[in-house]
Amino acid sequence: MKKQKRRSKTIVSVEGKNLDSKESPSNLKKTSKDNKLSKKIKTDTKSISSQAKFTNNKNTKLSNRNVGKSGPVSIESQKSTLISDQGSNFKSNEKDISEKKSNIIEWYDNFARSDLKEYAKILKSQKYLSEKDPSIEAQNEEANDKKSRYDDVLAIDKTRVILKRTYYKDQEGENKKTDFIHANWVTQDKMKNKFILCQGPTSDSVEDMWEMIFQENVGVVVQLCNFIELGETKCNNYLPKKEETFGVFKVTFIQDVDSDLENTIIREYEITAPDGKKIKTTHFLVQCWPDHLVPKCHLFLVQLLQETKRVAGDKVITTHCSAGIGRSGTYGALEYLYVGMTERKITEPMILIKEMRYQRHGSVQSYIQYLYCLISLVEIFILNGYLKKDERYNKLLDKYKSYYRKMCIIIERKTKAKVDKNKRDKKRTPPRNNEE
Repeated sequence: MKKQKRRSKTIVSVEGKNLDSKESPSNLKKTSKDNKLSKKIKTDTKSISSQAKFTNNKNTKLSNRNVGKSGPVSIESQKSTLISDQGSNFKSNEKDISEKKSNIIEWYDNFARSDLKEYAKILKSQKYLSEKDPSIEAQNEEANDKKSRYDDVLAIDKTRVILKRTYYKDQEGENKKTDFIHANWVTQDKMKNKFILCQGPTSDSVEDMWEMIFQENVGVVVQLCNFIELGETKCNNYLPKKEETFGVFKVTFIQDVDSDLENTIIREYEITAPDGKKIKTTHFLVQCWPDHLVPKCHLFLVQLLQETKRVAGDKVITTHCSAGIGRSGTYGALEYLYVGMTERKITEPMILIKEMRYQRHGSVQSYIQYLYCLISLVEIFILNGYLKKDERYNKLLDKYKSYYRKMCIIIERKTKAKVDKNKRDKKRTPPRNNEE
């Protein structure tokens, strides 16, 4: 029997009307449509802050079993998935926002009037770089050599995910598995969801990936790369078409979930351990995020974070690209910066990026990734009543889009040159002698 697809919709309630998510940010592929969205959603402080609820409401936190059955999700309930508070009865009102927003306004004033090219250079300032020579003893073990995709991407010991090998206790000698996987925890106080940033699995770490997902009861896996990009393997395909066993874990495909997220495939899986224990996880495969660049739609990351947090509920969110620091770091940074600036009143975003880099080494790689994260951050601040859309916002967005177009041209030229060089090198390589 053919399995029925579930429908995962984000329906936004605006002024008593329900708008299908096809009219929401994820489908705005052209600039002209962005303006339509602005007209549909009024985000003035008075209308939002008086109703926004930051609770553990079961209606806004869906388990994986209820994906696609949530019904209408209002703006207020969507906002609650972006706020990572610890108090179940906390409500955001005008007083709460006014007490928190001074640092946000100070940062925004500086960001909005800046030259974005110059502003982004802080990303690679010595002051905010990752820890120099952190301990990576586990990664350096000879037994783990093939579990690292890139030698210069470090899995810091103090924050790494440690595999407990619960179902491998009887293994000894050469068959004994190490506790290493190239993955790190990224979290801070008042973040509802703990994040794991990891590399795309290699052929030697696919089993470890599924064990980690099972061990940590991961609610959502966000894959931000394609398996093959420009002829290079960026991530080994670890997704079963129907049912497959990885090590001691049986992974079963349950169903596809239809989504209005641009170029994103969503699937549900069930993982079964040897003792019969089962968990479910939802996998998001994002196909519109080029390496070293960002999605074309400046609203895409906001909706992706909303949707993945909604599906995850309070469970762990795991994200990976190829190395697990650029695209993955940008995705994780949006939540990390939002919580740090609203709950801890941090003014400078790079202070928070540095914190992330001390947990996942090298997080957020390129200038355009950093600016994309900040533009997304502005959108969330507007959605939650901390900022307003005005002429200054429009000018900032125009500056960002201009910078984005220039970076696309530069990076595409570099990419083409790299691909051409690889083709030339391949032609020059003499064929191997079959007798050797």
